[in-house]
Amino acid sequence: MLAQSRVRPVLAATEQFLIMKSVLVFCALTLSFDSTASAREWFVRQADANASDSADGSADHPLRTISAAAQEAQPGDVVTVGPGIYHEWVSPARSGAPNKPILYRSVPRHAAIVRGTDVLNATWQPIPEAAGVFSATLPQQAFVFGNPFAGAKGSKRTALVFQNDQPLLQVTTQESLIKTPNSWMSSDDGKQLLIHLQGDAAPAKNSIEITTRDRIFAPHRRGLRFIDVEGFIFERAATHVGWPQLGALSTRSGRFWTIRDNIVRQTTGKGIDCGSETWNMKLMTYTDPQDMHLIIGGQNLVEGNVVTDNAQCGIAAWNTDDVRIINNIVRNNASAGGENPKPPWSLADAEAAGIKVHAFRHGLLEGNLIEDNASFGIWLDNGWENARVTRNVAIRNRGAGIFVEFGFGPCVVDHNLCAQTPALWPPYFGDGIYAHDSSDVTITHNTLTGNAHYGLEMRVAAERSYGGRRLSETSNESIGGNLFFGNHDADIALPLESPRSHDNHSDHNALDPNPYFVINDNMGRIPAKTILAACRERLKADLPASEHRDADPKRVVTLSLPQWRTVMKMDENSAPLPAGFRMHLDKDKYQLQIDVPSASAIPAAPAIPTTEPSTPKSDDFDLLGQPITPDNAIAGAIQNLHAGTQTITVWPLPAASRPSSTDTK
Repeated sequence: MLAQSRVRPVLAATEQFLIMKSVLVFCALTLSFDSTASAREWFVRQADANASDSADGSADHPLRTISAAAQEAQPGDVVTVGPGIYHEWVSPARSGAPNKPILYRSVPRHAAIVRGTDVLNATWQPIPEAAGVFSATLPQQAFVFGNPFAGAKGSKRTALVFQNDQPLLQVTTQESLIKTPNSWMSSDDGKQLLIHLQGDAAPAKNSIEITTRDRIFAPHRRGLRFIDVEGFIFERAATHVGWPQLGALSTRSGRFWTIRDNIVRQTTGKGIDCGSETWNMKLMTYTDPQDMHLIIGGQNLVEGNVVTDNAQCGIAAWNTDDVRIINNIVRNNASAGGENPKPPWSLADAEAAGIKVHAFRHGLLEGNLIEDNASFGIWLDNGWENARVTRNVAIRNRGAGIFVEFGFGPCVVDHNLCAQTPALWPPYFGDGIYAHDSSDVTITHNTLTGNAHYGLEMRVAAERSYGGRRLSETSNESIGGNLFFGNHDADIALPLESPRSHDNHSDHNALDPNPYFVINDNMGRIPAKTILAACRERLKADLPASEHRDADPKRVVTLSLPQWRTVMKMDENSAPLPAGFRMHLDKDKYQLQIDVPSASAIPAAPAIPTTEPSTPKSDDFDLLGQPITPDNAIAGAIQNLHAGTQTITVWPLPAASRPSSTDTK
């Protein structure tokens, strides 16, 4: 059974009651709310001896749980949560209103810790045939949203176990459990937990926590609006990796949420989701019957959060309008872990990333630090019309710093730093920016340095139609004003012109002192003999065999800058950096050390003209928030570099004073 301690005031039966109560409250109290009523502040202080969920929630008579306040708070109210560890599911009962959001806040900042775990109060029995292994019965009544410890034999569970606040390693066989101290596994039916601790001792009383919930702060009713969540720590949840998207902190298809200055960490799936969950209602579980239809979320702001150690994805958003994800730290996500941490590094699904967004219409990803994620840093997938990815720092994310997949723009990727990207698995060999099946993308004024493969690659990868109407292409790409330095295999890789790759342009880039370029074959869709014939015809000579190495074994041809200009008719005004140019990223200090031999070492790079009024601007601020003067802009993410040696701090980033078009509160 579960320990009924001060840190666990709300048991599973209460949570089941809250599901029913939130439906009634949503229908009844929201309709009866008087918009002229005065807003009030609700106080939740678990550590206060006078705290009780039957109290009036005043400063003198605080509530004990956040859940109790969430059932009462009205538009314009503030729920102030004091220090403590709250083991509960917080389900806001109702929306706020325009200019009257309901604010949930931790005071002091990050003092309120909300967990998706419960303390396990169990009797531990030794397993005779397994030295050092002990077994306990899991409390089935605690698993309100399904049992994360159940699963097929040998499968990895979507559950976490902690001993005295330290995570234990999940293994999948009893043999591994015996060999591995500080590890755990569960029976296939999810009824028994087996643990092997260092020293072969039985777990001490109340020393073990287990994940019992797949969400921590998420409404039962979908589509709530005008809710602000600030300053909490949300941690330890058994979130799912598949669809529907549901994070430990979830808007549940809501609109006009502000999620600011929280720490969201240690989940088995997603940390934060701020989109529309899913298109397939057959997948939707634990949802009010009235909400079993497509609800499109949007106009949400996710700002200044630290999102770490989530097994699938840090921040996710499917099918949204005008969502802003800005100034967050997104680190160490997308790693499945387990007893054999070897490639493939991330989960075996298509949603693992630091930040993963779909149908990200008019979205903004700006000023984020995305580092050390075991999959792509930022991943835009399946629609991103009029989206902008700007002023982000993406370091050591596997596969690609930024990945733009499947769609037709316009979309602008500008003034980002993508550095030190290692390989994931083929065909993601470690590019600074990678795109496939994507057209009408502007890649401008980025700094791409020290990546394991290419600085930039764009190509066709699949036979699929966007919106069921138009076969994907890699066409109408605009590449300009980028700075490439020290990328291992080449600066740029683009396909030869073809029916599905045409009208692409690249120019005014600063290139590696000894640059290489690759003509790719759209993953086999352009025959190698066609590419080689085009090279022979345009160069008036056979290509000598290239000794330049490449991580991609299917690479067809590598070209020098003069050959690239002749064959591809690109980069006529691009220029190699001088031999004395140096750039090194100190990953521990977040500092770029740059040696610029002369004031003219980095070529000028005029802004790429926009072709449509709706295209996002790309020439307002550089990576450091410095206003850009279009007539003297230079290549790369950072402007105003001077001759000589300079050390530039790239995190934290200064703010860029840009008016917001979506701040409606």
